[in-house]
Amino acid sequence: MAKNHGMKDKVKNYLMKSGWYVRRAKYVPAGIDWSHDLQRWIPKLKPNILFDIGANVGQTCTEMHLNFPNAVIHSFEPIKETFVSLVNNTSSLPNISCHNCAMGSKSGNKSIKYTPHSVINSLKTGVHSKDPDAIEARINIKTVDEFCEDYGIDKIDLLKTDTEGYDLEVLKGSSTMLKANKISAVLSEITFDEKNTLQTQFGELNDYLSSFDFLVCCFYDTRTLMVLPKFGSFCNALWIKRDLLPLTHLVSY
Repeated sequence: MAKNHGMKDKVKNYLMKSGWYVRRAKYVPAGIDWSHDLQRWIPKLKPNILFDIGANVGQTCTEMHLNFPNAVIHSFEPIKETFVSLVNNTSSLPNISCHNCAMGSKSGNKSIKYTPHSVINSLKTGVHSKDPDAIEARINIKTVDEFCEDYGIDKIDLLKTDTEGYDLEVLKGSSTMLKANKISAVLSEITFDEKNTLQTQFGELNDYLSSFDFLVCCFYDTRTLMVLPKFGSFCNALWIKRDLLPLTHLVSY
């Protein structure tokens, strides 16, 4: 038995030196992979309807489809050029619907400035106002509540937002669904950095979601908390409705 452990340790050390860290899936701690955590820790949640708000070119909705292949995924991207890439990248994947609009607290139209760097485009006023490469465009904004009413959607199992600081506005536009307990989980990009003006402050989102009985459960993609990107550190946070969380008397896992 000791020889087996010794061999396992040697293999593990060798892999780590080669840039790999191997661990059995059931022993992977929470906070590494949000989709794995939902499937492992939240057995009451069966993801069937997923929203990807701020879809960019389809990075997250592709991951959603890979992990929940039978789920219906609605992806939202307001910038036309980026939306074309989103459609092209997801056209071969079933159950993904792409919508060329933004989500906010009120429906309507808004003029924004955006840059070729699509991952940092935002609806926040003034974000790219001084950028010489910025392009002006008028975009369509809807609310989650209105969209769900129009499309007959009664439940959102996971609402993901990555809107470069506009996330609270998206959630305010989801208030009817939230009040009716029709949103089970929220995954949003946040910052703890008070000098970061591009991402949404964690405290603002947490206060808002706490009022609907959500609990923050995990943080993901935390590597930027250890360095300082141009716009300040940030990561993703996952909130789950309290009544979906498993109850346990165990002190350790």
